[in-house]
Amino acid sequence: MHACRHVTVNSAVEGFVQSASLELPNNLRLNGVSPALLTDSVEAYADYCPGYEPVSGEKVARAYRRSVYGIQTG
Repeated sequence: MHACRHVTVNSAVEGFVQSASLELPNNLRLNGVSPALLTDSVEAYADYCPGYEPVSGEKVARAYRRSVYGIQTG
């Protein structure tokens, strides 16, 4: 059941970002950062995320910062 919630939430976040970004005026971006499995939560959720490589919260924070201050899109 947890895996279903995980997939549903991540899909909802991604769908919202994609849909809402279409309505933004030029020169504005909407970024979504939604990691699959944080190293801090491996013990509790690893069984629900088979095949996913855990990522540190620090790495996610750096990716978020790059998405805010960088020029990449997608």
